[in-house]
Amino acid sequence: MANITFLTPNGDILEKPSMDLLENVVLNRGEEYWNINAGGGSRSYQAGSLKTTLDLNLDKDRGFYFLFISMEGHFVVDYSGDFSHAVEIWQGGEPAYYPAALIVPKGEAWTIVRAFCETGEKSRKYKWTLRKHLKWDYSTGLPL
Repeated sequence: MANITFLTPNGDILEKPSMDLLENVVLNRGEEYWNINAGGGSRSYQAGSLKTTLDLNLDKDRGFYFLFISMEGHFVVDYSGDFSHAVEIWQGGEPAYYPAALIVPKGEAWTIVRAFCETGEKSRKYKWTLRKHLKWDYSTGLPL
């Protein structure tokens, strides 16, 4: 059986959180929740030898930035293909600038979180790419 943990933005660790709780947090909590302390949240999945993590950070106006971490690498969702401008997201008390393409609308974010909690894998509904293949400077928000 899978072991799922949720590291909340304020640093609490929830062991085996209910799907209802996670859905509520993703769909209904706003900037005041997601940007507390270091900002963002993390879900970890472990079943046998499979150990993966899904990090998520909220842009209050657009949706969530997702980072899927596995032995194969760090993957991001290319939701829209829009690399023309950056979105500011706070992480660890500092701003980071992500391509708008990587932001999934809040209403669709639960699909990614649910799939992760059920399988420990990336949702097949979306296009994922290795983050290292993106030519982007996260400190300035400019393409490399």
